[in-house]
Amino acid sequence: MGVEQLWFEVLFAASGGSITDNQYDEAVHTTTKLYKLIDAASPHYQKFAKFAQIIGSLDNIPHPPTVVWDIARLKRIHGECSQFLLHFQGVVEKGYRDQTWIENRTQFVFDSANWIWTLMTSRGNLVLFRPEGLKKPEVFGLWEKFRDGKNDAEESRIGLRLIHEIVRHRPHEPGVR
Repeated sequence: MGVEQLWFEVLFAASGGSITDNQYDEAVHTTTKLYKLIDAASPHYQKFAKFAQIIGSLDNIPHPPTVVWDIARLKRIHGECSQFLLHFQGVVEKGYRDQTWIENRTQFVFDSANWIWTLMTSRGNLVLFRPEGLKKPEVFGLWEKFRDGKNDAEESRIGLRLIHEIVRHRPHEPGVR
């Protein structure tokens, strides 16, 4: 249930903080549909979260730490939870009474939970996918280049530094930072 809750939070963040009732129903009732919804949203979401981390690294105002979840690893953990812990395991003596079976499942639960817990407690904030929230058109333009693979992280970092120097000398617009 914890992995599924995390899946839903990733989907919510990847969809910009809003999910339709239909998307919610699909996500709750069918794992494969949840995967498809996340797969559709995650490429741009993951890039946007990395772009937000680049912005945060340059800002003189401290930003909360954020996490960019490894979607493939979360899928693996979710699938292995089902395979290792929920489905029929065969003959009892070769299943839950077998020492190797117990050790394998215990190690899987420990490794998976430890990875998730470490990321959640060290970098647990999710970035909402809201590129329209990038107030400066120059920053939005850099985001589009990063999203489309025309700029890498370092090129984006340099571009953001240059933009900062340009826009800080502009007259201040009310409510825009």
